Amino acid sequence: MPKIVDHDARRAHVLDRCLELFSSKGYGSVRMSDIAGASGISIGSLYHYFSNREKIGEVLFAHVVAKITEEARGWIIQDSPPEHKRALLVDFLNLKRDELRQLLLLGIDHQRLYPDNQHITEGSIQALLKVLIDLMEFDTAHGERVFAQILGWLVRGVLDPNNPPFDASWVPEDPLRAALT
Repeated sequence: MPKIVDHDARRAHVLDRCLELFSSKGYGSVRMSDIAGASGISIGSLYHYFSNREKIGEVLFAHVVAKITEEARGWIIQDSPPEHKRALLVDFLNLKRDELRQLLLLGIDHQRLYPDNQHITEGSIQALLKVLIDLMEFDTAHGERVFAQILGWLVRGVLDPNNPPFDASWVPEDPLRAALT
């Protein structure tokens, strides 16, 4: 009886391993054979899913952003009061800290190696910003400020592994919303 393979699950598994590999070794240092080995599949199977490392990087951004977006939507309760939403956001960021840092490192590497494909990383940034604004019900300007704080915290965490957890005080109340209530 032929083996039944869930191709979507295998593709997602490869992408998850790639995020770890690319962020730890550097995007430019990882070979397709490294990816195959880390994923536990043959190099031929890997090429069945992805034609090259650059294609993996392109797909990886969308994969990770979609995964984080889905998890955030399940984590942050829409009808919660703003204070509760801020607490949920802080918990979520601290829970996903390592994965978000890996995405940041991958984005920096990808921008440096493939400057003609900046639309890929820019699209990912815009998608994450939109999710933050939508879930937290921030106006755009406030959402951009909070997003910048989150990015700063992630960068600091890359440079200083002893960086403290994200704190609720770093997500100030939206001044527009406060004025309306």
